[in-house]
Amino acid sequence: MIDKKILKMLLLSFATTGCHNSSMQSKSTNVPFIGIRHFETRAGVSGTGTPHYTVEIKENKDVIFRFEQINQGDKNLVATDSFYAGKFSKYIYCKLDWDNFPRYYEITPKYIYEVDSNHRRLSLPECCIDGRNNSCPCYGELYELSR
Repeated sequence: MIDKKILKMLLLSFATTGCHNSSMQSKSTNVPFIGIRHFETRAGVSGTGTPHYTVEIKENKDVIFRFEQINQGDKNLVATDSFYAGKFSKYIYCKLDWDNFPRYYEITPKYIYEVDSNHRRLSLPECCIDGRNNSCPCYGELYELSR
């Protein structure tokens, strides 16, 4: 006879590993895209010399954020930085050295959102494009540059 405790453990194990809807599992493990996407989440600070951001998601789910800025006031000096953020997850941490300011992002197939450490989407004055609002959502469209 099988011990009731062992049977319960086997049933619990099967329930937690073998009975999930496969389409739900694939959605939770899929990445929103493969390749490089450009973005800007703080439209209120855009202008001459504005930093240019990209996020790359590789087939192995590695995520790399990159930054580039051409300083037109300093003989077109180009500042660059990159940050390996680890494997893709819905919410991901990024800290580029150029501004020493940690950011958290939520990445979807079409948009990237700045979120706080508790995964709440941010709204800040510098995210307002017109400068007249006290607070606007900090997000941007993810786009590919055509070749």
